[in-house]
This record gives sequence, C-alpha cells and structure tokens, in this order.
Amino acid sequence: MATPPRGRGRPPTGQRKEVVGVPMAPDDIEILDAGSAALGKGKAEVMRALVKGEMTWAELVKAAKKGKR
Repeated sequence: MATPPRGRGRPPTGQRKEVVGVPMAPDDIEILDAGSAALGKGKAEVMRALVKGEMTWAELVKAAKKGKR
C-alpha cells in the first residue's frame, strides 16, 4: 500500500499576513522612529494602530516630541 506524499514545511496557520510597503518622506520616517521608541512599541505595531484608527498621526507626533526631550 502506498502512503500519501508528505507536505513540506509547516502547515498553514489559517491567518494570512500581508506586508504593505508605503513610501514615506524622510521627516515622517524620523517621526515614526522617535514616536515608536517613545511609546515602547515597534514600528509595525504603531503603523497597524494608525491604519486601524486606534491612534492618530497627531498623537504619534506628540509622543515623538516628548521622547526627544
């Protein structure tokens, strides 16, 4: 009796993650870096919050200015 072929790699997790590249101005990148460091979160987490509307750009700028002090 033949056995079925084995799959390669890990099985699918059910969730698909897609990477989205967004061109940003150098000033905006500095704000994102400083704001994410001040908030103690990663850049991806901050961008996700911005896209979902959980955070505004003004809040990020305020955190970035606070972190530079």
